[in-house]
Amino acid sequence: MKYPSKLLDKLSDGIFLVSSNLNFANTQAQSYFGLKNLPSLQELVDCLNKDFESSTPLTTELFTSPELNIILKRKHSRDSIPLVLSLICYNSSQDIFNSNNVIIIKDVTAQHIVDSQTKDFLSLISHKLRTPNAALGYAMNLLLNRTQLEFSEQEVDDFIQQSYLKSLELSDILEKLIRYATVSADKVVCKQEEFELKKMINEITKKYHNKYGDSRKTYNISCPQNIKILTNFPYEYLSIIIEALIDNGLKFNKSKLPQIIISYTIDSKQKKIAISIKDNGYGIPYELQEKVWEHFYQIDKNGTGEIEGFGLGLALIKKIIDTFSENIEMESYPVKGTIVTFTIPMINEN
Repeated sequence: MKYPSKLLDKLSDGIFLVSSNLNFANTQAQSYFGLKNLPSLQELVDCLNKDFESSTPLTTELFTSPELNIILKRKHSRDSIPLVLSLICYNSSQDIFNSNNVIIIKDVTAQHIVDSQTKDFLSLISHKLRTPNAALGYAMNLLLNRTQLEFSEQEVDDFIQQSYLKSLELSDILEKLIRYATVSADKVVCKQEEFELKKMINEITKKYHNKYGDSRKTYNISCPQNIKILTNFPYEYLSIIIEALIDNGLKFNKSKLPQIIISYTIDSKQKKIAISIKDNGYGIPYELQEKVWEHFYQIDKNGTGEIEGFGLGLALIKKIIDTFSENIEMESYPVKGTIVTFTIPMINEN
């Protein structure tokens, strides 16, 4: 039988033509399943059962059925790249396909990853919101009944402090969600602004200290003095980037004295300023350094199974940097720490 193979080979989707056997596979279908030669239908089914997962048992009868509508997910291995395929049968009575069933194969990996991440994120957010909210409600209930329970002044002060910290935690979660949604919608207004780097860092550290007080261990942040930059990079978004990197450097840090060192270089020809933020935290494994920029991605904290945050901090930074077509790089070593360097446009230097 002759098929319009040249036309079908140009398609971005995979195509199988099936009757009682597998009669044709276009180039894309062969690529998806690693086919060098046209196998029999039974050989194809055996191959798919070996390499892919499916909620529906894969049989030759299924592939000859006009009701075929399945999702195949490549089985995970150390070297495998994620691949999720949608297979849908189109029953053709047209002569061009010689009454074969046409199975259309689409790569839905990206959609599957987003759906999976969104589901995980919603579950995580539900947990992150529920935990401080429950603790806040418990503390408030104890305070309301403090006369019957006969709490000391110190215990009442402790309840108030814990309630305050939990309310800040809730506020922080909501603030990050709003920030991420805003930047993701590209609602960014560019205007020329002058900022002093040291002053910005002082505002961030003051905000950090006001938020956590003495509840977090002592830390040290160093920054060059008297650096003023005129740029069209919004102050608000630059502050978000630096604050998030400082927060990560302190949060993912087991040193007795967490250190944050902020430095910069100026490229007058390219009219760029590169800002580097270095910490002495426990670093990010090399194989995860690309993944941490993905939204909703989280790292197991120090291999303990404990996870802080909810996977939006670095994704938010990357979104801001990409929105302005700037660059960001990460250099990180386990135990030694992490350096993140990003660029912003410079109109002139003082």
